[in-house]
Amino acid sequence: RPIYRSQVVGNYVLTHIVEKAQIKSLEKLKAIALRKESAYHGTTPKHYYSRINTIKSLTEASDNFHTRIPNYLVKRKENHDHGSSNATLDKYLTKFLKNNRLRTQGAMRFPTHIVATVSDDTAEFEYCLNKRDNAHNDYHYLPFLDHKMKRLHPTPAITDDSLAPGPSNSKNV
Repeated sequence: RPIYRSQVVGNYVLTHIVEKAQIKSLEKLKAIALRKESAYHGTTPKHYYSRINTIKSLTEASDNFHTRIPNYLVKRKENHDHGSSNATLDKYLTKFLKNNRLRTQGAMRFPTHIVATVSDDTAEFEYCLNKRDNAHNDYHYLPFLDHKMKRLHPTPAITDDSLAPGPSNSKNV
């Protein structure tokens, strides 16, 4: 049976259109919330989840380190005082460092999380940029550098006006 215009209530909207609009507005609210949260953490929405995972990884590794290492050092000192071997303790320490993704370099411990690269759209939000500062680099003229660097050129010694068009280098103006 067909529906005639006279049978439809004036403000009736099909349910699938309402559901679609609700989903769209919910996605828009999520995007706004993500933008605010990423700005709070000093990054863009594109790198937000990488930043959160890095923070979480470092926090967990730091907490585990502070709960376990004091006990390890006390036990190691006891073994040293009694003349016992520390091989088992060292094995447990290596396992602990591996499980918490900490690597060693000499006596120092560093986190091994994935470093997020900074793109151009993130550069204005990030505090530390992955850019070289060529103006303040002490190694301007080393011939063995494998990359091209901008070199600062001194001003010409002759300050006479030239016949070529362009700004004047004369100080007599």
